[in-house]
Amino acid sequence: MCWLQSTLHTSPSVPLIVVEMAEFAAATGAAGLISLGLQVCGGLVQYYSAWKDSDRETAVLCTRAQSLAQTLELLMSILHTSQGNQSIAITAVEASVVACAGAIQRLQIILAKCSHLPTVTSGGGHASRLKRKMMYPFQRSDLVLCNNEINDLQSNLGIAVQTYQM
Repeated sequence: MCWLQSTLHTSPSVPLIVVEMAEFAAATGAAGLISLGLQVCGGLVQYYSAWKDSDRETAVLCTRAQSLAQTLELLMSILHTSQGNQSIAITAVEASVVACAGAIQRLQIILAKCSHLPTVTSGGGHASRLKRKMMYPFQRSDLVLCNNEINDLQSNLGIAVQTYQM
């Protein structure tokens, strides 16, 4: 089991401020989940961007997290412009967002775990590049897991946008 998979199951050594998603979704609705998703995407992009020149998987993860944030912003815009409108399309969009609560929570857990890992700054010298390589905190399987979560969210939320546009 890779590091992130074990973290997603539970890790008592990492204090997480993660609320019960069912309660959060019920209390805030789709707009609250989108807001949380935007915060999580921003945090992932901020953290992984420091490492994106280390390997292809990290760079891809940053790009996908940025794309997911754009989709979330579009969904937020759709919900804001249609306030009070309870059309079938809006109801479907809201339901799709709420259905993604678990995936948003898993990304939030990944972000919380990342906050305990070392960060790096870009440097130009050979010694600096060697230090960065030695400090690299990710296993390939961890990056694949995070990328898969982001891809699944992007796919499901992309369908919500398409549903609205019909």
